[in-house]
Amino acid sequence: MPRIFEHPRMRFVVFACPKSGTTWLQRALCAHPQLHCAESRPLGRYLKVDDSAYATPHIALEEYVSILTRYLHPSDRAPSDAFGRDLLFDLMDTIAESVRRESGKPIYGEKLTPFAGVELDTIARLHQYNPDLRFINLVRDGRDVAVSGFAQQTSNAIKRADPQHRESLTRALESRSIPDEFLGLWTSMWTACVRAGLEGERVFDASFRLRYEDMLDSGQERFGALLDFLGVACDHDTTRACLDAASFERLAGGRARGQESRSSFFRKGVAGDWASWLTPAQSARFAASAAGELDTLGYTDQAPA
Repeated sequence: MPRIFEHPRMRFVVFACPKSGTTWLQRALCAHPQLHCAESRPLGRYLKVDDSAYATPHIALEEYVSILTRYLHPSDRAPSDAFGRDLLFDLMDTIAESVRRESGKPIYGEKLTPFAGVELDTIARLHQYNPDLRFINLVRDGRDVAVSGFAQQTSNAIKRADPQHRESLTRALESRSIPDEFLGLWTSMWTACVRAGLEGERVFDASFRLRYEDMLDSGQERFGALLDFLGVACDHDTTRACLDAASFERLAGGRARGQESRSSFFRKGVAGDWASWLTPAQSARFAASAAGELDTLGYTDQAPA
């Protein structure tokens, strides 16, 4: 069955582990006159509705389509895998085209932080959807990712905890005490995302690796190179305007980069802060568990000076 649209409507994707700077990059891309970067969470067989940390359930469009197809055929006829795949891709294209028209921007893409356990499946589905997709692999030191994730999740938990638990959670956040179990979960999640991102670099002919830390140090240069990769205007004034629109100060409501607010989604906006949160033993365990990924991405197992 031919797809509804002759060509896939999603032209690029920003793939990353959560807490890697995706929202920052998304805002910068959306500030460009030719680009719109959205987030529809399209891929992965994933559904989670019992997590009170979020106001809405976490469900991937692919999982919803899987549920939907059960009602689109008589009970004596199961829908084919090809039908489900094509329906998913047509819905992805319809969302992309609708948002593209609403935004008035000619080029549509998405940021995509994969759900746990389906990272590699997400890459495979992306490639099926559009092998000519421009794949942006956004990476950040996993130790900073874990610290940022702990601060955000603990802050959310404090807001809905009873008084007794609220006090203990607040102490943990103020003392920068990350439980080993939490760190282990984020270590596993980060390494899985990194491996999937590297697989994306392998399977997509057009791929671009962007390090969060390089954006901090050389934002004008690296973001300009990214815009050039996407085939849009990347002159100095356009690049500067995009970065200014997504500056930490603007996103954080006036706080300067490095000025911490542990209850904010945009907590601090720096690199290397993990050294003041993780114990030496925790740092060593992370380095042992993720040695290959740290080395491949150019991160070391040494604390910053």
